[in-house]
Amino acid sequence: MTNIKQYFKRNSIIATNSTNTKVLKSNKHNKDFRLASLSMKPNLTICPASKSAGCLKLCLVNSGRGAMSSVDKARSLRSDYYMKHKELFIAQVHKELTNYEKTCKKQGVIPTVRLNTISDIAYELTDIIVKHPNILFIDYTKRARRLKDVNKLHNYKVIFSYSGKATYQKQVEIALQYNNPVAVVFEKYLPKTFLGREVIDGDISDIDNALYSNDKIVGLKLKKSKGYQEFLNSGFVVLQDTKRKAAWYAWLLTVKTIFDRCFKSSVNINYNFPINVFLYRISLNI
Repeated sequence: MTNIKQYFKRNSIIATNSTNTKVLKSNKHNKDFRLASLSMKPNLTICPASKSAGCLKLCLVNSGRGAMSSVDKARSLRSDYYMKHKELFIAQVHKELTNYEKTCKKQGVIPTVRLNTISDIAYELTDIIVKHPNILFIDYTKRARRLKDVNKLHNYKVIFSYSGKATYQKQVEIALQYNNPVAVVFEKYLPKTFLGREVIDGDISDIDNALYSNDKIVGLKLKKSKGYQEFLNSGFVVLQDTKRKAAWYAWLLTVKTIFDRCFKSSVNINYNFPINVFLYRISLNI
């Protein structure tokens, strides 16, 4: 059995030369930035909303390089280190971030770090973000209530991650109250709008997604990978049947028109409830 403390005396927690595809694309696209990442093996402690979102056993564990045994082992060790020796874990992150900032300064680039590559730890509740004000931190989250505290920090930009699971819709409703970008995985193509927001191509750069996409949907197309069919059945992905697209859209507009003309003026409605979420929920049954 690996001695975790000894292991992390020799191995770093943060990957400053990551081979993660999205990290590489971001660094290539944003030449004034340098993105590092921290990947852990998710569980319900470090990813508490993953069960309701329907992504724990799919997107976070089995796709991409996480399906490789060596990568999985390294991620598992980081997760164990965090859960069993949290203070030591945080201290090492501080040390590595300080060294990384010095390296980036020498290279003339903006140090950028994604601490939750495949986890959802509330780092805003630690002292990590505030003690490294010159580092740009970017992340995705499935915990909408994190956004309130995150948005108070000038150097922490967080994107909310959408799921269509019925058990997850309360999180979606809360997230839409903020102007943070919302990442959505689509089955086949990127629509022009979704949930009343403009859809942009989110497969270009995580840095762009975090910095320049407020009030927008960060559209991601589902990749062919291990467990592809399970993704389609999970509720996590927005399904797109092109044969029914026109009928679905016409029906949706009809419902919205009826609601606006007949009910909105005569019924006492909770206007804080996003009508787009309500309509999308209904449309899932078509």
